[in-house]
Amino acid sequence: MKKRAKVVAGTIAAIALVVVGFAVWWFTPTHFLNRVNPAEIVNIEVFNGNDGNRFNITDTEEIKFIAEHIQTVSMKKNRISAGMGTTYNLRFLNSNGKEIDEFIIMDMTTIKSGLVFYKCDGQLQPVEDYLIELEKAQFPDTEWIKHQTNNAD
Repeated sequence: MKKRAKVVAGTIAAIALVVVGFAVWWFTPTHFLNRVNPAEIVNIEVFNGNDGNRFNITDTEEIKFIAEHIQTVSMKKNRISAGMGTTYNLRFLNSNGKEIDEFIIMDMTTIKSGLVFYKCDGQLQPVEDYLIELEKAQFPDTEWIKHQTNNAD
């Protein structure tokens, strides 16, 4: 009987540890690209899921602006993704062509990474605006509609 009680107590302790670990992970703010020196990024592959345009950002100043701004934004996990669409899918590559990171900027408040939506208070607006301007320069014939809707809600 004591052996069974130890197994039950151990199982309860293991479950509690998993729940606490998950809670700490879920409620800890996230900073994307936080361990990346923007100088290590030589290419950002961009796909706009709203219009199908694909383009690359290779200018060091443009990469620096995007990476440094994203690094300053504190994001909170919001909910699990249900396979929503994409606005700006960003894939960051180093000089060897190796992927450093990849995530989707859904709108000015939301990033999707893996199966999780992350939220902020609108601090992604300068990045979204910058991406729109870079895309406009490469695709001048595209009809432009500012993405103000919150696709993740």
